[in-house]
Amino acid sequence: MTRWRMGLVLVAAVVAVTLVVGTSGYTAANTDRGVRVAVVDDDAAYVGVEQTATDTANGTTNLTVAVTNQFPTSTVLGTVTVTVDGRTVALTQDGPLGPGKRAVRTFQGLPCDATITVGASGTDVDVQFSRPVDC
Repeated sequence: MTRWRMGLVLVAAVVAVTLVVGTSGYTAANTDRGVRVAVVDDDAAYVGVEQTATDTANGTTNLTVAVTNQFPTSTVLGTVTVTVDGRTVALTQDGPLGPGKRAVRTFQGLPCDATITVGASGTDVDVQFSRPVDC
């Protein structure tokens, strides 16, 4: 075997070994980080919701829904909607809901088995959730 041929075989072997072994890089990493999540009632959440039912009779009620922006001072909710029994109402018709501000709407004659859906969006926030009507 000539030197040239021996060198070619050696280079081919090094390339083959390199392809099989890889580059010894990371393919996965595990990290441990603590996460704490506080579950709060609807009236204490960042988008606080309170329901007040009045004149409940025969499976229907008049429902007052209050939505409060309880986010930190830089978060303004530009859009807040409440949908109940197919009726959607925008609570931000008079302007955005700033931090600490509250919007209220009363729905007449709702069935007690209806569902309230609240949607709120604004500065880096987009929230939507549903709750049963409290009769």
